[in-house]
Amino acid sequence: MFVSTIALAEYAVRDRIANLPMRYFRVLPFNVDHAQAAGEFAAVAFSQRQQMPEAITQRTIIPNDTKMFAQADVTPPITHYLTADERCEALYRVIASQAQPRFRLLPLKTSPHSTFGELDFGDSL
Repeated sequence: MFVSTIALAEYAVRDRIANLPMRYFRVLPFNVDHAQAAGEFAAVAFSQRQQMPEAITQRTIIPNDTKMFAQADVTPPITHYLTADERCEALYRVIASQAQPRFRLLPLKTSPHSTFGELDFGDSL
């Protein structure tokens, strides 16, 4: 699983990064290609501000969300973006209505089975 350096910075506001199980993550730094895609996603978000709920437009996190969306979009192995943040989900929907993100959003409250399905091993186990 990838984790963005931007997400790590947000986490570090309340806890030490060393407290995360980092051995399970691949750290994804923010690079120039991510910056270009983030600018494009942010432009969509800002152009659609009038149609967004106030809970989203008042967020100072929008630039961070678009940066992490860009990282997911530009990094080929990433197919899904996992989040527990409903405002992030709403922002994704706004951006996806105008842009064509390469990845799908996966809300943490959604069962992985509903997205990825289940393997049928039959009666062999």
